[in-house]
Amino acid sequence: MVAVLALLAIMVAINYLATRYHHRIDVTEGGMHSLSDQTATLLDSLTTDVHVLAFFHETDLETAGFKERLEAYAYHSDRFTFELVDPAVHPGEARRYGVGKPRISVVISGDREERVSGIEENHLTNAVAKVVRKRNRTVYFSTGHGERTLKAPEGDFIRVGQALQDAGYGVRDTLVLDAGKGVPAECDLLIVAGPTAAFSRVEADSIRNYLAGGGSGLFMLDPGGETGLESLLAGWGIQVNNDYVLGWGPGDPSMPGSVWYARHPVTEKHRNRNLRTFYRLARSVARIEDATGVQIQELVTTHPRNSWREEKLPDAAPVYDPGRDLQGPASIAVATLDRPKFRRFPSDVGLRHTRIVVFGDSDFAGNEFFDTVGNGDLFMNAVSWLMEEGDLISIRPKMWAFRGVVMTAEDLLWLSWLSVVVIPAIPVVVGIGVWRRRR
Repeated sequence: MVAVLALLAIMVAINYLATRYHHRIDVTEGGMHSLSDQTATLLDSLTTDVHVLAFFHETDLETAGFKERLEAYAYHSDRFTFELVDPAVHPGEARRYGVGKPRISVVISGDREERVSGIEENHLTNAVAKVVRKRNRTVYFSTGHGERTLKAPEGDFIRVGQALQDAGYGVRDTLVLDAGKGVPAECDLLIVAGPTAAFSRVEADSIRNYLAGGGSGLFMLDPGGETGLESLLAGWGIQVNNDYVLGWGPGDPSMPGSVWYARHPVTEKHRNRNLRTFYRLARSVARIEDATGVQIQELVTTHPRNSWREEKLPDAAPVYDPGRDLQGPASIAVATLDRPKFRRFPSDVGLRHTRIVVFGDSDFAGNEFFDTVGNGDLFMNAVSWLMEEGDLISIRPKMWAFRGVVMTAEDLLWLSWLSVVVIPAIPVVVGIGVWRRRR
């Protein structure tokens, strides 16, 4: 009797603790039932309610898995709720939300709605970010200097354009400054991606005025010549060197090996996870030591023992020459934060800080490397910091994959015997054995 009461007490205590203290352990491959860092950070920052209507057929094999994903979101934040709706059972509800096919989710927050197709976590998380964003944000890319292009099929920055659009940003890749036009009023972020020709003084002045009024700029400047932006960036304490950062080791010397990340919002996630990023033929960019009035930080630095700098790229395979070359470390990314010099527009609410990030390479964000380890995350985290959206700085979600169990008829028969006969018989057999021993 005492043993029975003790067992009951233990069960009650376990049930109480499980009810009060929620905790899950994910043992799936790749942590597929765990929310990504980006999703968890976004859900933690929610200040408004988000409701998801997921239009999925009950018989769809993906429904159960997607429901688990939605439950994980709701488990993490009380502000996230969801409802599964079978469009075949409730066609009127589907028509009301303009849903004409299954596997469509409608994400709602206030008067903002966003539709998501499929079951991927990154798509759902991006939709949540869009509906809770107070206003739409627009990214402009400079053109006319041989910059990277976003347009298919020849575009070498297609993945960048896709990632920005998936994150809910408007993307404009037609900004021409050579006529003395200023940066448009709706521009929240100006990106200069791998120019091969120098900017004119008039163009540089247009960019300078935009930044001085509290604008944000992301500059990816490959080595090989002057960009026409050196003086502009020096005004914010950033030195753009006309050199090449190289590395030695078993790999390609044009790709420096290990890098060090600073304690800065853009790189903190990479630093904590030791997440690698790759660069090809980068130039060094560094802080000007005597710069005053601005906050400057070198974000990504090569290792001193496996990198060096050369002013001219040799025709043959590069080799470190201690009498001529400069041994590392070399900084290949810098961030600057500064108070604006003036209010850009009378309607501005408060003064946005001037934010600038400069990379000495654009290859790291190109189609070839964007999805390599941490490259895409580093680019998007720089964008989030420049947009003053710190809650979106993260490591992006994993791809969801359905992992159902496929069994033959023999497997099902064996499973039935195991669950209906074998397992229930175990305590019976043990009980009979104990009873016989006691007789």
